[in-house]
Amino acid sequence: MTFLSAAGDVYTQLSPMAANTLSKFFLAAGLKPLLQGYFEDEPCISFRKSVLRRTQPLKAPADWHQDGAFMNSGIKSLNFWMSLTDCGTGTQSPGMDLIPRRLNEVVKPGTNGAAFDWTVSPATIK
Repeated sequence: MTFLSAAGDVYTQLSPMAANTLSKFFLAAGLKPLLQGYFEDEPCISFRKSVLRRTQPLKAPADWHQDGAFMNSGIKSLNFWMSLTDCGTGTQSPGMDLIPRRLNEVVKPGTNGAAFDWTVSPATIK
């Protein structure tokens, strides 16, 4: 059993209906020309990073993690997270916190009381 299947998750491309719907959404939103300009190349979707997830409400506060921390600095990438159901304040499902500033390097994980050696504590983000 893989990590994804144990958590009830599946790669988006393994659901043809979801992959088709998502592709149409991205095209209708005009993301292709925007991303072509940003990357100065043809955009693509990573099979291994495109996942449909089902999460339960959190029992305790969570740390942050940095999705691109494992890639080298020469790779151009853009993360896009999208909720398919209501989440965040006023719901029983967790939302996502955003840090409204540009970070040009990976923030050192595992410090300031982080829960894991690969996460970033709230104290570090301030």
